[in-house]
Amino acid sequence: MDTDPLHRDAYAVRRAIEVCHGDLGAGFSCFPRGCCGDVSQLLAAFLESQGHGTFDYICGLRFEEDGPPSSHAWLKRGGLIIDITRDQFDPGLGPVFVAADSSWHDDWFPSRDPHGPGEWTLELHSVYARIQLELKSGSGTA
Repeated sequence: MDTDPLHRDAYAVRRAIEVCHGDLGAGFSCFPRGCCGDVSQLLAAFLESQGHGTFDYICGLRFEEDGPPSSHAWLKRGGLIIDITRDQFDPGLGPVFVAADSSWHDDWFPSRDPHGPGEWTLELHSVYARIQLELKSGSGTA
């Protein structure tokens, strides 16, 4: 599968959220921190709307020696992983990851149904609409 259009669209969504995250509500105020689940759902919806098909929502836990476990969410189809918030853990990881195989993601233990966290809230619908406006205005274009 050619990942170039996926990469382009994942970057576009990431840039759009970076531009407007302050308008998206408290859950996005520290983007990319703490909003990977919602962002993964939004990204999946956008990718499907662009003809990329559907992706599984993966949420995993990583256990640290000292401290509580961390959670993280991303998208996956077959071996292809798309993650636009993993840099919340280390800025050196880069803002967008689109590739097959990832030893970094392999360190997380799946903790939820890979088909998604459930129905969207009204707030998430509003956030998606705002991101779409940002994408149409050109901020998120590749």
